[in-house]
Amino acid sequence: MKKEKFIALANAIGASDMAEKVFPMLEKQMECIVDYVKAVYMMDIQIQIMNARTIDKDEAIEKLHDLDVKRRRYHDAAIAALSVCNKMSERFGAAPIYDGDMDDRHEVADFCGDFVKEVFDSATNASYSPKTILEKLLEG
Repeated sequence: MKKEKFIALANAIGASDMAEKVFPMLEKQMECIVDYVKAVYMMDIQIQIMNARTIDKDEAIEKLHDLDVKRRRYHDAAIAALSVCNKMSERFGAAPIYDGDMDDRHEVADFCGDFVKEVFDSATNASYSPKTILEKLLEG
């Protein structure tokens, strides 16, 4: 469902005369969402490595703080990206990509994780291939 909203927005932008200007902005917003999810996963991996290394307690606290600050920056960027996507949706007449509470950081985090998982899972059953994409481009 989340991926379909993104596709509907991309199609609405593609039907406009602003597509060439707006598509790079949309891509940047999607990257922010993916980057946040990656940061969460990497933080967990780094914590496990840190635990296995049995580093000094003060060093561990400092490293954990640094990891959390980095993750929070990515989270803030993902929230801003969803806000921009929703503004794009409004501008181009598509349903908002995110219709939850933008102030609920946990809800936003869950949405981002679910979105990335949905996109990843659907890639294994994709109805497209480089050949079909090329054929579509050659049609136009």
